[in-house]
Amino acid sequence: MSKKELKIEGKLGIPVVIDYIEKIVQGLKYGKVVIKKELDALTLEPRSPIKLILELKKKDKEEKLEIKLKWQRNLVKDEVLKISN
Repeated sequence: MSKKELKIEGKLGIPVVIDYIEKIVQGLKYGKVVIKKELDALTLEPRSPIKLILELKKKDKEEKLEIKLKWQRNLVKDEVLKISN
């Protein structure tokens, strides 16, 4: 399977960042996160269990909070059991 990546980076106000994070949380709740940037788009379908990685750093003039979520893709559709006689 090919690898597809979409990286978004920029300096934004706190209300905009909160809005983006809330939309990601909403997508997690519904099982689908769709991110679009110009003509590029990437759809992810989170599955349990999700590995959560939090990284915090504090330097003299800079602070960082990095949130990573990882999960395995469901490559095989759930099989439907059929019983007949």
